[in-house]
This record gives sequence, C-alpha cells and structure tokens, in this order.
Amino acid sequence: MGSASTQPLQVQALRKRVAEFEAQLKERDLGVQRFQDLTSALVDWFWEIDHEGRYTYTSGRVFDLLGYTPEEVLGRRPFDLMDSETAHEVEARFEEIAARRDPIVNLVNWNLGKEGQRVCLLTNGVPILDNDGELRGYRGVDQDITATQENAERLAISEQRLRAVLDTLPDVLLIVDEDGRYLEAHTADHRLLYKPLEEIRGTRIDEIYSPQRAALFLSVVRDAIASGTLQRLEYELDVPLGRRWFEGRCLRIEQTLHGKQAAVFVARDITDRKLAEFDLARSNRDLAQFAAIASHDLREPLRTIGGHLGLLERHLDEHLDEESRELLSTVLEGAQRMNRLVGDLLAFSRVGSTESPLAAVELGDALELARAALRTALDENDATIDSHELPCVWGNEAQLAQLLQNLLANALKFRSADAPKITVSAKAQGEQWIIRVQDNGLGVEVGQQERIFEAFVRAPTKEQRPGSGIGLAICRKIVEHHGGRIWVDSQPGAGSCFVFTLRASPG
Repeated sequence: MGSASTQPLQVQALRKRVAEFEAQLKERDLGVQRFQDLTSALVDWFWEIDHEGRYTYTSGRVFDLLGYTPEEVLGRRPFDLMDSETAHEVEARFEEIAARRDPIVNLVNWNLGKEGQRVCLLTNGVPILDNDGELRGYRGVDQDITATQENAERLAISEQRLRAVLDTLPDVLLIVDEDGRYLEAHTADHRLLYKPLEEIRGTRIDEIYSPQRAALFLSVVRDAIASGTLQRLEYELDVPLGRRWFEGRCLRIEQTLHGKQAAVFVARDITDRKLAEFDLARSNRDLAQFAAIASHDLREPLRTIGGHLGLLERHLDEHLDEESRELLSTVLEGAQRMNRLVGDLLAFSRVGSTESPLAAVELGDALELARAALRTALDENDATIDSHELPCVWGNEAQLAQLLQNLLANALKFRSADAPKITVSAKAQGEQWIIRVQDNGLGVEVGQQERIFEAFVRAPTKEQRPGSGIGLAICRKIVEHHGGRIWVDSQPGAGSCFVFTLRASPG
C-alpha cells in the first residue's frame, strides 16, 4: 500500500481515467446515435449479416421497403425473403462472392414483401474480416429500384416486340445522323445490304458509297432533317442478291441522338415492280407502234373506198334509182363509221402508251380546246357551256382536252328535247380536285352507270345514236392514267353528272 500522502493522488488519477472513459463512452454513444439518425434519414436500407448470412442488424427502412419490422428480420437470411427460384440464383451468386471475400457490387435481386408484393433491391456491401482475415459477415445497403427495373423490363419487352416486327418486314431500316453516319441498321434479309451490318454501323455514307451516290443519299437525309417532310427517291444498287431497284423514304427523327439530329431511312426492294414497269412500257411502245401502223394500213383503204364511192355516186347520179342511191349512201356511211372507229381505237391505245409528259395545266385552257373542236356541233345543237373558275391541275393538256371533248360530245349525243345546258365546275379536296361535268340530257339508268365506261358499251336508248362506243372508255383511261377515278351520278330523265378527280400537284 502506498503512503497516506500518495493515496489522494491515486484517487485523483483514477477519477480522471473514469471521466475520460465516460467521455469516450458518451462520444461512442453519440456516434452510434449519429449513425442511427443518418440511417433513419436515408431512404436506403442498411444492414449487417454474420458469417452464416443471418441479419444481425437492420435499419428501420426495411419496414418501408418490405413491410417487415427490424425484429421480424433479425436472425433471418436475405434469401428467406425471396421466392425459391430467385433465392437459389442469388444465394449461389453470393456464395461465389463470399468465397473470394469480394465486396458485393450492384447485385440486383427481387424480394417478396410481407404482403407478397415484389420489390427489386440493388445490393452493395463490404466484407467484415477478423484479425486473421477470416470472413465474419457483410455490412451493406439495399436501394429500392423497383420502378427503374420495371421500366427497364417493359422497355426490354417493347424492344423484343419491335425487333420481332422488324424481323418480319421486307425493308432495310437505317438510322443516319446529320453527318451521314449510320447509327443503326436492320433488315430481315442481309442479302439486300450493300455491306454487312457490322461494317455499316458507325460508318459514314461517304465511306461506303461512291462520291456521286454518297452525295445523293446525304442530300436526301439532310433535306429530310431540314424540312421535316418525307423525302423519296428510287435508286439501283448492287447487293449480294444482284442488281436491285430500291424505293427509299426518309423522315426526320424528332429527338436528337447522341446530341445530333438524325433521320430514319427505309429502303424497299421494288425490283419486281420495276421490271414489270419496264415490261409494261416496252409493251406499250410496241402497242403504240402497232396501233399507228394498223391505223395507217386500215384507214388508207377506207379513205380510198370512201373516195371512190363518192366519185361513183357523182358519176352515176343521173342513172341511180332511189333504192340504189340509198344502198350507196349506206355503204359510204359504213366506211366513214369504220374510219371513225379506227381513229377512236388509235386514240384509246395511245393513252398512257406514249411518253406523255405531265405538267401544270390550266383546266380552263383544256376546256377551250375541247369547245373549239366541237364548235360546229355545239352551234347546231344550240348548246351552252357554263364553266365556273377552273383550277390548275397536274396532267397532260392534250389528253385533258380529249377527256373534256368526249364528255361534251356525250352530252350532245344523249341530249333531251331541251337545248343542251352543260356546266363544268371544280372543288378542292385535300391534294386533289373534283371536277364535275353536269348536263340536262337523257340520263343513265343506275344499272348501266358502271358499264358505260367499258369499250364498245353504249347506254340503251329508244333511238340509235351515232358513235363507236369508245368515247367514255377513253375518258376512264385518261383519268386513271392521271392517277384519278371517274364515275357518273345520274337518273333517267334528270341529266347526268360525270365526276372525275385530278391531282393538284405532282405529289
């Protein structure tokens, strides 16, 4: 024992040590309280497990995430809060990580809440090691990523569906940015690609094609991006399937991609259609040539017959009785009718078979040409034509004049007892014009309104009317050649209204 003089010093030192120890305990308790306050303030779930994987600590956030109180979770393993299939997969992954004493990094796992709800957690944690380096457990945090994961899964499903749809399309789909770089390429038939997919993605247009072709494609892409309107073009390309024709359509993508504007370019193989068009054009040229030759070879003898019959009639005029005169007149009329028929057949065959350039046409000018061609017949029938302001349309002036001439002639041919009154009017409808030619003639029965546009079909009338039966067939062929349609609205005795459509512009 120490002397009496040293005892107060020892007591004082002991008290100091006790005070320091109490201060350390207080500081530790304060640190624990701070940690608890922080974990309570954060939305994430903090936890600690032992070497058997059982929870030894959990923050109160587990209740907000899964509906369990901390007391209900302590002593349980994380895999107890999952369905059996998920638990098996996650436990196997965790055992691999623990065997290497690695940290847990962004481990996505689906859990089952107390009420059976599915909750997706993102787990991160660090290993707890003793002084000998042995694994004693893990300490970490779980973050609720349910909404993010569900959105990702929905997006993945949408992408799968989109991919399935794209795989069924016969087209080549390309996404190109404003610099002409291919961001994406897809097709169900790789034989339609100029180069393999892996060589197209990330490559610029001018690195793939010749300068001339690259300039063409790039101008289409930039025009689509600048205007925001659909751009079209047709082009040939040598691909593994051989030389093919494509129809390209390009449209701007409203959202920027990687900070740049872009467009989607869809190319469709139209080789079969183009070959059919070439064959049709060749057949039409052959038909036009044949029609011209046939017209000349047929009409020349008819003109000769008509001329000789006229001479014969004048030469024998004094010696012909009434019956002979009627027979000669009948033969002459037959020759003239045959000549008109050949002319109408020639006109019918030429519609769409020759290179007839389309341009902007003032329909009023075409009507004047038709009126001039029928001036004598119009005067003889005391007919009047009322034409409201007519528009500018896209077509061939000569053919449109022929169309109107045939409709005017039809109105004169099937006139009623009243003087013919014909009205020509137009009304805009979208990108086309609706043209109406209204008359006050005999009208057409409902059952005949489709048939009268067929060649050699005439509307039934009490009296025989002159004509070849081709006039309205020519009208339909002209309108269809211009990309429109024609029909008639009529009632017997109430006149007829022939209606047809024409484009306002080339589009």
